[in-house]
Amino acid sequence: GPADFSNLQSLGIDYEVVNFRRTLTVIAHGGGFSIQVFEINFGGTVPSLKWIGCVMPPDQHFWPDAVATLPDGGMLVTSLFDPLDANFVTALESGQPYGRLGEWHASTGWTDVYPNTFAGPNGVILSTDYNTMFVANWSGKRVTRVNRLTGAVTNTDFGSMLVDNLAWNQDRTKVLVGGQTDTIAQGFACAGSNSINCSVNFAIYELDPVTMTKKLLIGPTVLGVMGGGTGALQDGNTLWITS
Repeated sequence: GPADFSNLQSLGIDYEVVNFRRTLTVIAHGGGFSIQVFEINFGGTVPSLKWIGCVMPPDQHFWPDAVATLPDGGMLVTSLFDPLDANFVTALESGQPYGRLGEWHASTGWTDVYPNTFAGPNGVILSTDYNTMFVANWSGKRVTRVNRLTGAVTNTDFGSMLVDNLAWNQDRTKVLVGGQTDTIAQGFACAGSNSINCSVNFAIYELDPVTMTKKLLIGPTVLGVMGGGTGALQDGNTLWITS
């Protein structure tokens, strides 16, 4: 059933048109892990949401983080780490494959896809034709491109940056890549802090989805008071940065 919407604690969100319905898919951590699905209506002054249903994670070892919706209503969901693993920080700090990527469809349920490919999978986005997937490896400090038809994998390293969130730019010619340029321990300390802002440095890059070459746009910086940046969205000449 639905989560406690007064305590949704949303993480990743994704918008897609599924079966002619404008659909918003939301990773929720309030009151337990779930993936909530809404129909969104843009007709009024303020958009309205109608709850469609929810999908539960495949098991207790899955920590849902980001979601990319497929045109049949299925979804790709990243799991950054195993919440039942007492040594998950050490596992992430190794930079080795860790975490999971799950694919869900109503008719078949959950499947783990591309095992041992990602190191701390975080953000995930799909190309317009849904055949190419880009995954942010938070602890692996790289972006992985996967051809979903052939399974071919290409990586671009981001040096010391913990690659967090991915988003297409406005004309979908580049991927905007954000992440923290401090340590994993500092990243978790920021995420668990009650402070509005963290003094964790971050950067924003632009990634060419064809050549997989990167270009630094912002940082590393805390932009005065807003540390712990995770990603960016474009609106014309303006970048909105998530934190």
